[in-house]
Amino acid sequence: MKALRVESVNPTGQAFKIGIERGDLLFSYGGSRLEEPEMLIKLSAETTEESNHIELLRNGEYLQITASKGSLGIQMVSLEVGTSVEDAIDRRNKAISEKENAISFKKKMIAESIYAMEYEYKVIDVADGEISSVLLGEGRIETSVLQAYINAMASEGWRMVFMTKVMQRHVVVADRETLMVTFERRVPEGERAARAARCIDDVIRAEEVAKAQGYKAAAGAAGLIAGGIALNALFNDEE
Repeated sequence: MKALRVESVNPTGQAFKIGIERGDLLFSYGGSRLEEPEMLIKLSAETTEESNHIELLRNGEYLQITASKGSLGIQMVSLEVGTSVEDAIDRRNKAISEKENAISFKKKMIAESIYAMEYEYKVIDVADGEISSVLLGEGRIETSVLQAYINAMASEGWRMVFMTKVMQRHVVVADRETLMVTFERRVPEGERAARAARCIDDVIRAEEVAKAQGYKAAAGAAGLIAGGIALNALFNDEE
């Protein structure tokens, strides 16, 4: 079996932006197998889909990356890879199957449990104004704002059970006061088993969202730091 080994990545091209690296072995684009560079060039140029999955191996690990239609901006060569691609796909499918089985088992156990949840909980953040945080270095939460949030939750059947204050770093240079407020709501008796069974899905979704937000925050902080370094260098040159 053949695949396409990435020899170089244009730093201004699409491949660089979506995370393709030198040495990656590309073997599928939009569901079509790749054996020659011309195949990828043709597929990426003629596809009618706005986004296409690229399957690849990186250090023996199966990865899937989504690309927009159009040129990727890479140099590549065709390479015999033997059974390494099939082996990696088999390992990935086995891992997915084991994870799905484990989740299904946990859902079943929760649904059948006599401890099906009687209450569900929600946590919200109430933060002070962004402008005051940036201009003054810190801010405070207005009582009327907090009251409005609590009443809005109460209108949906939620009851506040706990509240704590934290100071969060905002836009790198300012501390922002944030209240983390926990609410509870009784789950109707006939819905408790089903609500408990959804807990695993809630955890998976929350972790994915947190990971995505972490990446965005890291990228934003890196951009601000880089900008600060550039400005500092500019001022030093003028002096």
